[in-house]
Amino acid sequence: MPYPLRGAMVMLSAGLAASSIPSPYPEIVKDTFAATALSMLDAGIISEANRAAYEALIAAEADKLQAALHADNPYLPTFDGVSYLSTDAELRQAILDAKAQGKKLRVAGSQHSKPAAVFGDDPTKTKKVKLTGDLKSINVISQTADELVVEVGAGCSLGIDGFDMMSTPENSLFRTVDALGYAFPMTGGVSEQTVGGYLSTSTSGGSLQHTTADIIDQIQFMDGMGNLHTAVKGTDLFNAVGTSMGMLGVLTRVTFRLPPRFYVQGVEETVPFADSLLSSSSALRDACENNEYFRAFVWAQPGVNVVTQTYSKRVAIEDVTYAPMKSPFDPSFSIGGAAILWYLNVQAALPDDSPLKLEMSYAGSTLINFAVPQFSHSFNETWHVALPIDDPKDPELVRLDPASHLLRVQFSEFWVAYDDLELVYDIMAAHFGEFNFPNLGAPFFHEYYPAKESPFWMSMSYGHDMIRFEPFFWEYQTYQSAADFFQVYWDLLLKIPSARMHWGKWHPVPGSVPTSDDHDDNDDNDDDDSDSDDKKHTRKTQEKYLKERYPKYKKFMKLRKTYDPDEVFATDYWKGLLGMK
Repeated sequence: MPYPLRGAMVMLSAGLAASSIPSPYPEIVKDTFAATALSMLDAGIISEANRAAYEALIAAEADKLQAALHADNPYLPTFDGVSYLSTDAELRQAILDAKAQGKKLRVAGSQHSKPAAVFGDDPTKTKKVKLTGDLKSINVISQTADELVVEVGAGCSLGIDGFDMMSTPENSLFRTVDALGYAFPMTGGVSEQTVGGYLSTSTSGGSLQHTTADIIDQIQFMDGMGNLHTAVKGTDLFNAVGTSMGMLGVLTRVTFRLPPRFYVQGVEETVPFADSLLSSSSALRDACENNEYFRAFVWAQPGVNVVTQTYSKRVAIEDVTYAPMKSPFDPSFSIGGAAILWYLNVQAALPDDSPLKLEMSYAGSTLINFAVPQFSHSFNETWHVALPIDDPKDPELVRLDPASHLLRVQFSEFWVAYDDLELVYDIMAAHFGEFNFPNLGAPFFHEYYPAKESPFWMSMSYGHDMIRFEPFFWEYQTYQSAADFFQVYWDLLLKIPSARMHWGKWHPVPGSVPTSDDHDDNDDNDDDDSDSDDKKHTRKTQEKYLKERYPKYKKFMKLRKTYDPDEVFATDYWKGLLGMK
């Protein structure tokens, strides 16, 4: 790879380290991303015949990027108008106030979900709250050599939330538990989440052997009337509230039963697709079943076509020597990755007859190959570093990591019954097989990983082990909207009857997914006929879709009405997704 690109990455790293964010951050990013793009001239990938047009294009697009970085990113966490609540009494009063004011009440965790899923489509109609104080505390209930029982406030961050200045290593649940000598056998891929947010949307890591529900004894929540309830493992209420999207009430505390601390031993590597654990559907099935933990990111662009995969297992700390991970998902990758995403965005926006289209597609693949070099590395790593992909070895990097601003993505995550793994694999293999120069296709990577069956009724893995597929959308992408980008995948995968969507991530428009004729059209949610015919049809279609995909949907909705009869937690966004009026 030519040295100008490496120099550009070094320049960006040094510039960000010396700068304050957000200013002069946009100017540094603009100049350095432009330098990265112009290095393709020095490398000879962009021809001299196209030099003038290329330089003009890069200058214009760099200016657009600078403007975008100065503007408000609608996907970034927001704390405007958020009330911080530290006790049950304060939360109860906030719920009663919201009801009296005719507003909805929604709780912000790390705001890792799609923004509308957090506060609704119109935040001015929502009383926004964040849990702190006693509602994010960590209290040991009992402790033996074999297990720790700990009650945790739902506002507690699992790891460290870079956008929450009150989130520190000292009040991180994972680091606190680790310091006590215990561990979570399962985490999500992102540890910046709060306990409440993590549970509410059924987030999970990549394993057929572990699920978070296994280590939960009870869940406490406050309903729409301000009453506290404790849902105990094995009961209907526990299975309903465990994945409830905040629709039964506000989660306040969760009691976990945790095993002793362990290391995670495994291999992380980037290899050609043909040599990877995704080389065939049978290889993917073997990887899921023969490894305690597994996840794989695919770079499907022509000229690249590599897989970054991690497969691992738990080991006793005393049996191995610590060997740190060498994951590419660190600040240097974040910098290079964001520069590449911007470049691919510029390339994709060009008309097909542009003389730059083909040359920039070759350059884009060259950039990806530089940022994602092939390697293989064995590790024995601390569990809270190895299982999520965002836990920094140096906590101070959370505040400075350019990924918090540059490499931000939106998600749409498909969970499909594990028995349908081959069908998912074949559909996506055919889709990505259509990518050829100059059509680079996927502007970033996509991910495969498994999930164990969950007892929570509205969990995406209720009733089945699951295989998951997740495409990523860069938030500063301009040539198409997130909805248009994800629509391609919704059309491909939601025709599989067992497919379900992660509740906290992007969904298709309610009522747009085709359903079978096997369910009646009775409206279980309300007998009021005040909706227009179009709205009624949309609602009934969405309700029918949910009945087909979630066997306990009707029971869940009845409990929802019991615990929140005035719909204080039900924003229009969630009403649409759940087939409500």
